[in-house]
Amino acid sequence: METTEKNYVVNFEDAYASCIMLSVDFTLNGVNYEARADLLYGDLIENIEVSNSDTGEYIYDDEDEAYVLGDYLLFNMNIGKNLTF
Repeated sequence: METTEKNYVVNFEDAYASCIMLSVDFTLNGVNYEARADLLYGDLIENIEVSNSDTGEYIYDDEDEAYVLGDYLLFNMNIGKNLTF
């Protein structure tokens, strides 16, 4: 890239992602699980899915211990530390 000696000022730049996919793998009582969700607009978590990583079976019962833990881990994830581009 060639640089020039033009005199310019950038007044504003912005980059915004309205949706970020969250994902966490965890083991509970010797069983591997994955929890996934969408983070919308930086503060709304929706479409939570928890599945057994070994069988691919989804956990639909929101009172199931694995679902409750997956939900907790997603809501408490350090997003800034784990965000990849």
